[in-house]
Order: sequence, then structure tokens, then C-alpha cells
Amino acid sequence: MGCLGRLRLPWWLLVCWALAASAAARRRRPSFRGHVPENWPAGTRVSGLSIPLTRLGPEPWCAKVQGRRWHLQLLGEDHAHFQVSLQARSGQVWLRTRRPLDREARALYAFRLGLCCKHCPPRGAPPAELATLTVLVLDANDNAPRLAGPGPPGGVTRLRVEETLALRSQVWQVRAEDPDAGANAELRYFARPGSPHFFVVPRSGRVLLVQSLLHVRAPIPLRLFARDRGQPPLLSAPLDIEVLPQVTQLPPPPPPQRSRRTLLQPDSPLALSLPEDARPGTLLTTLAPARFASAWFELVSPPAEESPLRVDRESGEVTLARTLDREASASWEFIFRVQERKAHTMYTHMHAYTDA
Repeated sequence: MGCLGRLRLPWWLLVCWALAASAAARRRRPSFRGHVPENWPAGTRVSGLSIPLTRLGPEPWCAKVQGRRWHLQLLGEDHAHFQVSLQARSGQVWLRTRRPLDREARALYAFRLGLCCKHCPPRGAPPAELATLTVLVLDANDNAPRLAGPGPPGGVTRLRVEETLALRSQVWQVRAEDPDAGANAELRYFARPGSPHFFVVPRSGRVLLVQSLLHVRAPIPLRLFARDRGQPPLLSAPLDIEVLPQVTQLPPPPPPQRSRRTLLQPDSPLALSLPEDARPGTLLTTLAPARFASAWFELVSPPAEESPLRVDRESGEVTLARTLDREASASWEFIFRVQERKAHTMYTHMHAYTDA
């Protein structure tokens, strides 16, 4: 009374303060949390949620009711999924499920614990709210990964890839969905059977080219999967891909720059006179000067069996292959190919006329 005496507060003010503090304490509802695994059968007890009856204190709420005639009731959204029970010996309030719960449908339940004195509505007064309850539904690995593809499920996706694609280039991105949570939704990607041309990055699902596709013409099958890390792990349905190597159409190389004019690169076709009375084997001309001694020569047109001329592959000497008939054909056009061993391929045109 020393402090109160010095304050000299009226007694009625102290009583009001005490009543207000008591009402505020009653308005502060305690909170309790628990969890339950999904898909477990009805009647499963909510773990971690055991409420001592002394924490609730139902007696002051129902002090005017004769005898112990009060009831506990769950209030709030989806409270019908649970039922409340009181263990008389231990004095604990428990929650049990009324049906199996699906975490993918709802992962968290929040409701309130109410107290009815003698009768619950509609016969009795509205229940008093004693506590706030939260139940977390734990995930079970009950959903297999689902691969996403551009085509219909079960079909084959055809992928066209240029044969000149650089190594370690990405040709495909595997994607999958798993509605589970935690490790049950951590996915790893792979191909079975493996392919020597492609590698699937396990964590990202990127499909990389690791072996050249040059000169590969046959389609390359690739079957992709996704697997989660749950216990036990679940495997997705396969995604079938058929890689079709495509021949790259390269632009023609630019023509070589000529540093000098030669007999084999004339600005106009060469002209050659063919004596009608010349015998087969007669030397008519030589395509190669001495500086082209390392080249080889070939008649491109007309075909060798139709041409009256032939060219020596090593020396470039042009000789008569058969006798000529001016009345049958008075002029000819020839194309010769010259391949220098250290240079580009060159062509020369020749017009030949038969003289009487």
C-alpha cells in the first residue's frame, strides 16, 4: 500500500482497472499449431497440437451453469475436416481428422476453438472463442513429375538441327511440373538410353550437343525423363524426341583473286584450227607452260567418247583422237579443267574449227 497510498488513487478506479485487465486477458486467445501428413486415414491425430485444459479455463466462462455442462466446438472455414476430443484422464484437448487430407488441394487450415455453455447453437448462446488453431498438412510424394512437350502426350517431337551446329550448343530445354513440395518437387532430368551425341544437364534440363552431327543422316532418337527426389522417387512418363540432322547450305566461296594472267585464264576462249587431214595422235597444242608443270589436266566437255581431242593428264598436251570430217562437224567447243596442286581449280574454254 506504500506506493498506492502515495498515489492516493480512488478505490473504484483501481477496481475498474483490474476488471479491464481481466477482460483484456480473456480477449487474448492463445494460439496452438500442429501438423498431419496428407492422405492419412480418417481419425489420424494432429501431431504437435495437444492443448492442456488448464490453458483454456472453461470454468469462468460457464460459472453460472450448474454442473459441468459445457462443450468444445470448432469454428471457422473447413473446420468440418477435423473433430475435437477431450481426454478426461490427461486433461488434454486433441484434434483428429474426419477424412484424408490432400496438401495439393489445401496446405494450411486455420480455425478457432469455441466453448458452448450447456447448449451450442441453435439451442444455446453463441460459443465463446478460447483459442486459435493452425494445422499444417505435410506433403507426401504422391505426384509423379509431368514433362511438358509441344506435341500431344505420347507423341514424338521432331527437332531439326543443323549438322554444323557448334558443340555444347543447346538444342532443347526439358521442363516438368510437380505439384509436390520440398524434396518431392526437386527434379532431375536424364535420357534413357543415353546418346553419344547429346547430354542432358540433370538439374537444369538443358540438352547439349556433345558430338558432331556432320555426315549424320539417320534420325537420332532421344527419350527424356524427369525424376523427383522423394522417398520413394517417382518417374515421369517419357518424352520422345527425334533429332533430324539438317545439311547446311553454305554459300559458295568467293572467286580467287588472280595475281597474273596465264594461258589457262584467258579473257576470251582459245581458238584452235584442226586440219581435216591430220592423223590421230597429232600434237595440236599444249595447255601448260613450264611454270604449271605441277598441274594435272582433264577434259570436261564433251565426253571423252565423243570428243575428237584428248588431253594428257600430266603434260597438258592436246592431241587428235580420231580423224575429222568437216562435213559432219565443222566446229567444236571444249572445256578443260586444270588443277594446280597448290592452287585452285581453273577452267579454260577452247573453240576448234576444222580446216579443209
